[in-house]
Amino acid sequence: MNNYFQTISSSFAKVENQDTQYKIDYWLLIFSILLWRFPISLGLRNDLLFRILFLFPFIIQIIIKFIYLNINKPPFLIDKKFLVVFLLYVAIWVVGFIRTISYYSTNSPSSNLDSFSLTAYLLTLIILCGFFFLLLACHTDNKKRKRLLQAIFYTFELYIAINFILFIFGIKSIELTYLTNYPAQMLSALGISLNRTMFSMAGGINSFGILPGAIMVGLFPLLISRRDLFSRIFLILVILIGMSVILLTDSRGSLIFSIITLVLMYIPPELFKIFRWSPILISFLPVFVLIVFPFLLDPRIDLFIRPRSEGNERNTSAMITTECKDYLKQTRGFLSNRPFIWEMIIDDLHDFKITQIIGYGIRGQVVSGLSNSYSCLFSSFVRPTLASAHNSWLEIFLDYGYFGLVIILIFLITVIRKLSKFYEETKDELYKGMLACILYITLTGTLESSFSQDFYGIFIILLFISISLLFKTSPGKIEPEDSNYPLGTSLQSKFSNLARL
Repeated sequence: MNNYFQTISSSFAKVENQDTQYKIDYWLLIFSILLWRFPISLGLRNDLLFRILFLFPFIIQIIIKFIYLNINKPPFLIDKKFLVVFLLYVAIWVVGFIRTISYYSTNSPSSNLDSFSLTAYLLTLIILCGFFFLLLACHTDNKKRKRLLQAIFYTFELYIAINFILFIFGIKSIELTYLTNYPAQMLSALGISLNRTMFSMAGGINSFGILPGAIMVGLFPLLISRRDLFSRIFLILVILIGMSVILLTDSRGSLIFSIITLVLMYIPPELFKIFRWSPILISFLPVFVLIVFPFLLDPRIDLFIRPRSEGNERNTSAMITTECKDYLKQTRGFLSNRPFIWEMIIDDLHDFKITQIIGYGIRGQVVSGLSNSYSCLFSSFVRPTLASAHNSWLEIFLDYGYFGLVIILIFLITVIRKLSKFYEETKDELYKGMLACILYITLTGTLESSFSQDFYGIFIILLFISISLLFKTSPGKIEPEDSNYPLGTSLQSKFSNLARL
């Protein structure tokens, strides 16, 4: 048996086999999110067979890479300090998954489907992250590794583009997530009358709507650095698709935070070193204001309002309290009644409980019962109590408590510092794009629970970028002859060499 595995491993050492393996790895990464989410468009979110079929090729590749690493031992160094921070971050959300799965299994037998979904999701995350780490560990060539890092953006852009194409052909989500429709206000301002779009593979409108913003700000520095016309046209098309999805989902925050992020990325370097921390401060702002100056977040302030549908009262599973009903009657407020949600959570935190040290586990708003207090604001949802805290730090506090909040804050600061350092050392626009992506995700946490696992797209991007930082030596800048990728040097070879992104 040992001779058999040694034979397999030695065959990987051949240059032609290494290139073949790299192409397999690259394209498996490119299609990974699409493969994972495609069953949802068929209404098979919880189908065990599809889950197994999706995970099988990744498991095979993980086994192959373990064999390769064991025999060939390619040179790579791990940043041990960052590894400790990363493992602490991973540990708290893994424990958070397990606690909530246990809660659903014991306290809510009717939610066995939720237990299955969360278990499958946790397993998927572990396998995807393991696969991506082993990719970077096996492919130590600078150019190959950089293309794998670029593929983070193209992986999600492909997923977004396929959803957009399905929408163009009239194929929408067949899962019942919302009971009512809402007009897309930004499109209305352009004279286009459409409702907010729930795309076929999306988990929700807002969670999908903020995803294109992350890809757009990540790809923009690459667009600026490209000299080849075809590459620029390709990247402009990708960004336009992302913008279209933002308009169709009516994600105002995604648009605004994308602009803020790009402004941050192109201010003078000496100013950027100071202002790169502003997204963290901005995302903490609602909590700070509610504690110190609560009147400044009056939800009745008129600005670009979200109209309320008359069908909101249909869902009897929403808990209707007198206070919540009063807020529901208000049809104004550009924050869409978020201050009310924040107030409810902050008021509850005033009474210290031992659970607040470690939190309730993921979906802490559900496990704690706090979402019952504001669920009537989401009575247009099929499951209104799943509505998040709509602020990253409040959600982190509910999920992981004081302990988790400190760990995630340290983790985020470390990621921003490392990406800034890599960009300063290499002057490579890829790292600038990755940094922009992290800053954007942090900014969206002002109004959404962007670090929550339920925001699956954003969460996996954050994990993939973080995994790339585990490697101590950053890849060098792509050589000039490769700078025109993703699409080769001649029109005929562009599509045949797509794997050389």
